[in-house]
Amino acid sequence: MKIIAKYLFTFICATLVANFFVYFYYSPAVQVPNHDKFTDLKSMPSTHNPHGDEGYGNITIDEYGFNNILGISPAEAETIFIGSSQTEAQHVASNENFVYLLNQERPETKVYNMGVSASTFQSTFYRIPYLVTACPNAKTLVFEINNMPSPDDLEKVKNIMDSGNIQEKDISWKAGNTFLTTAGKIPLVRLLWRQFDHYRRGKKPKNQQKGNFDKDKYLALLEDILAKGKAQAGDVNIMIFYLAKLDLCQDASVEIAAGNNESELFKQACDKNGIVYMDMGSYFQEAYDSQHVLPYGFLNSPIGTGHLNIYGHRIIAKAFSDIIR
Repeated sequence: MKIIAKYLFTFICATLVANFFVYFYYSPAVQVPNHDKFTDLKSMPSTHNPHGDEGYGNITIDEYGFNNILGISPAEAETIFIGSSQTEAQHVASNENFVYLLNQERPETKVYNMGVSASTFQSTFYRIPYLVTACPNAKTLVFEINNMPSPDDLEKVKNIMDSGNIQEKDISWKAGNTFLTTAGKIPLVRLLWRQFDHYRRGKKPKNQQKGNFDKDKYLALLEDILAKGKAQAGDVNIMIFYLAKLDLCQDASVEIAAGNNESELFKQACDKNGIVYMDMGSYFQEAYDSQHVLPYGFLNSPIGTGHLNIYGHRIIAKAFSDIIR
């Protein structure tokens, strides 16, 4: 019995010590549903949100639930960036992301970061009516594309925009469970779950659709969706930017990763609808050729992949500073 008690005591002490260190290493912002629907989720306001599995960032979540430190509210903002964790920028400090840098370069534009981890183009673009309501002073809505939407994704966006039926994201399975709610606030548990989730996702086969990619159908869907979004935005401008991936070559050069030419189709559809489209691939490649820096990766993660590092954020900020009016 004494041996069991000894091992149990040792286990509890080790867990508490590990949890203490993880608290400063990985304790990202806790997400909650956004009942106003201009994003699917938002985060609980907090100044302690360390994220150390890629780089190290400890961001500040403002009173509205997003990563901003300059005191600009959504109602005051004139330029709003909507996107994924790349825009939210948990992996660098709050004064190192491209929204903050853009505010420093062009303070008159009043830029606001509305990035939410796990958001996608296909989960944000149909929210334009709610975004316009939440941001009455907006002049430009800027949507990020991290991974290109599939034809099925575009079909779903079209159906939602046609019906106007935007459902609130349901996380009641977690919020309504006392054990899961409590465990979700323990840094060590959150880190272990994240590691398991990465492992689980890595086991899933990637969806390959190059063989049956219908460019004409994809373009038609895009043009329809963008036209509807443009109409819903009214006098508010729309911009879209794509975070192209880079492939490192054996000769130490880089090239833009191949795909189904979705970026070209997006450019074509945006031009037709009077929407500014920016493919960051050329900006990233130019920065590598001239400065020998890559936009993705950190010293504690695979270089050239993953989330934007400080160089990636600087490149994006510089690109937008000359375009946003």
